[in-house]
Amino acid sequence: ISIEEQSFHVKNKDELLCKVPENVDDFDRESIHDPFCEPLYAYDIFKYYKERESEFKLKKYMECQPDLSKSMRAILIDWMVEVQENFELYHETLYLAIKLVDHYLMRKTVPKFLLQLVGSTALFIACKYDEQRPPLIDDFLYICDDAYSRKELIAMERNILKELDFNLGIPLSYRFLRRYARVSINL
Repeated sequence: ISIEEQSFHVKNKDELLCKVPENVDDFDRESIHDPFCEPLYAYDIFKYYKERESEFKLKKYMECQPDLSKSMRAILIDWMVEVQENFELYHETLYLAIKLVDHYLMRKTVPKFLLQLVGSTALFIACKYDEQRPPLIDDFLYICDDAYSRKELIAMERNILKELDFNLGIPLSYRFLRRYARVSINL
């Protein structure tokens, strides 16, 4: 029986939550009636993320990027932070976009003139994954001062997604940090 099926048969959702030691406050139990939390799934979600962490380890890739330097990557990330702030995107969106950039650059050689396109497209993809109302493709073209066409951005989106095997459920440090911070507030 799945948790969803169990929830129909169980009158008290507390029975479905994971057991914690007696002397530990159970954050999930405290948020059982919060419609914005999913305490019944939280343990399984974070267990799943922990198991997947080893699949997404980054290797040093800058040596394999003849046109790029570490400072160019740093400038790109600074620019992505500015875009995140200007569009008022979730922090998770930014973290996912940076992971997408790093994993793509780890696998593909990118010329200097396409680096901003990779960053912009990674943000575009991450917005679709994490945002409730993602910015439009034209917004991403605009932030690049129209240096790229719609066709180029869509082609880069295809390239990134294919290269990463459409695997966007990447464990992010920010997701862990946010959960641990919320749990520690109750200590």
